[in-house]
Amino acid sequence: MDLTVRDMLDLEALKSLRVIAGCKGLNNKVQNITFLDAPDAIMWIRGNEFIITTLYLFRTTDEQLELIERLASQRVSALGIKQDRFIHGLSPEVLELANKRSLPLLSIPYEKAWVDLINPVMAELLNRQLVILEKSNAIRRLFTRLVLEGGTLQSIAKLLSALTGNPITIMELTNKKVVTWPNYFEYRLDPEILPGFKKGEERGLKKVSNGISDTEGVVFPVEVAKHIEGFVIVWEVKELSCLDYEAIEQANTVVALYIQRLKAVNEVNQRFKDDFIDRLLHKEFSAAYMKGKAKEMGWVLADSNRVVVAKADGVDWGKSYDIFKYFTGVLKGKFNILVGMDGDQTIIFVVPVQKDETGKNEIIELISSARERLIAEDPRLRIGMGIGRVCNNIENISKSFKEAKTACRVSIALNRICDYEGLGSYSLLVELLEFEETKVFLEQLIYPLVNYDKDNNASLLETLGFFINTNCSYRETARRMHVHHNTVRYRLGIIEDILKIDLKKPETVLNLMLAIKLHNLKNIGTTPIML
Repeated sequence: MDLTVRDMLDLEALKSLRVIAGCKGLNNKVQNITFLDAPDAIMWIRGNEFIITTLYLFRTTDEQLELIERLASQRVSALGIKQDRFIHGLSPEVLELANKRSLPLLSIPYEKAWVDLINPVMAELLNRQLVILEKSNAIRRLFTRLVLEGGTLQSIAKLLSALTGNPITIMELTNKKVVTWPNYFEYRLDPEILPGFKKGEERGLKKVSNGISDTEGVVFPVEVAKHIEGFVIVWEVKELSCLDYEAIEQANTVVALYIQRLKAVNEVNQRFKDDFIDRLLHKEFSAAYMKGKAKEMGWVLADSNRVVVAKADGVDWGKSYDIFKYFTGVLKGKFNILVGMDGDQTIIFVVPVQKDETGKNEIIELISSARERLIAEDPRLRIGMGIGRVCNNIENISKSFKEAKTACRVSIALNRICDYEGLGSYSLLVELLEFEETKVFLEQLIYPLVNYDKDNNASLLETLGFFINTNCSYRETARRMHVHHNTVRYRLGIIEDILKIDLKKPETVLNLMLAIKLHNLKNIGTTPIML
């Protein structure tokens, strides 16, 4: 519905105007009309104006050339000149520049008054704006009715396609659903490139390739609560108009409302699932009852399971919930397993185990990979992951859960995935952390070395860890630390002097090993000592 210079010249009141140069610019958009009566009036030009003038202030060829150049640079639609009043013709140089810059020059008859031009043009602009406003309101009413009728993504895509005349694809990230209308429209698109598209980009700037045809898709991110939760993609079979963008904006809002409603339903369902998992882990009902309830929720509860838990250290509930959603998103569509989060912000996975299963479990591998990606994206995150032992009946799932939580506490401290079966003495030591005796034990064997290292920029505690880990071998410790073995002997001598101990005694080495492990567990966030 844009008014062009060509459309304007078709108005009855302007048919007497004659194009004398700049014919390539007849499709320039006209949004206003004004007249040029002072040299500095150019400062107030906004673009897309039809300017009328007598050129009284621009009589020489040089002045007219400069004027044409400045008007074209400021995207003026056209310049109407009343000739035979102060000027009687334009030089070939002026006409050539107007042609080069695609700025239409229109000759206005001498007898035409400014009002004879301004009124018809303004009336046409207002009429077109009224038409656009009415169509815009009609679009809003259509989408409002769609919302009230509980419209689906399919119906939203269908309506938007009808309004824009272009195929539409809508993606929502909550349940990872994708719909396209018309159904027969084909495309090939990698969804991984979409999260980089941000809301508020310049219209038409972000486009994706179809992958099958030459058609490009214009991407419009859908924002819910300041997060990108979906995308509307308009496959540009035909160029988008102003009204098309209005329809897309309305569709985007409706999709956002749909996703918000979907998230609310999912959160309610998840609370039921969390409650179910809590009852399962605390053996509140029989195995047969729990299997039946799991089936009602769309889960299949196997006879043999193991529990895996994950927990982010030092983050608020919102961040924990985002991590929970990331894990569930990774598993969705691949495995239908029990996943929940308790009040302690611990994410719980009840992983089915095949009786003949040997080696690595595919689900656990997927959860582990997801943890690694989260940490890679934000190295400040410290996400513990503990794996409980296999239980061969539903009644013992609570035991696997307890083991997984113990392993997770160790995992957070050591900053690596821990399987309960491989914890060794850590499974016992983690229960001793809050005892007063543990504090005294560390004050005797660890803190003096920590203070010495801090005051002297030394690495006694690290050296001790390597020494114990290599079965008290001076040369192997030196090799792993990339120092001379005499340096190791010197450092260990200092340790013996500070702690008043003898490293040749097996009991002393055992006590130091336990002390270092306790130190690792208590000092979450620091690099653990190698053991």
